[in-house]
Amino acid sequence: MFYFTLDENRHPQPCSDYNAYHDWHDSMPPSSDWYTMKTGLGFVVGLDEVGEERVSTVFLGINHAFGDEPPLLWETMVFPEADLHGRYSTYEEAIEGHRQAVESLKAVA
Repeated sequence: MFYFTLDENRHPQPCSDYNAYHDWHDSMPPSSDWYTMKTGLGFVVGLDEVGEERVSTVFLGINHAFGDEPPLLWETMVFPEADLHGRYSTYEEAIEGHRQAVESLKAVA
C-alpha cells in the first residue's frame, strides 16, 4: 500500500487509492497555519523550537519505505536547513524520534 489514513487511535489504515486518501485528508478541519493544527488530528506529532532551529514531526500519509519494509509514515525534520532526522512506522516511534531530535539539539545548544 502507498497511501494511509489514521484511525481515532492514530493507527495507520491503508487506503485503496489516492482519492480515498485525498478525501480523508480534506475531511480534516481547516487551519490557517498547517503547523498549528491540533495534534489530536494526527498530522502533527510535535513542533518544538530549540534556539534558532525548529523540530517538526508529522504524519505523511504516504509510504516512504522501499520493498518489503514496514511502511514509513511519519517524519521528523529539523528546520531551517530541512535536515531529515528520521522516518517511522508507528505513532509511538514518531513520538520517541521527535523527543530524541529535540534532546540532541539541546545537547549542542
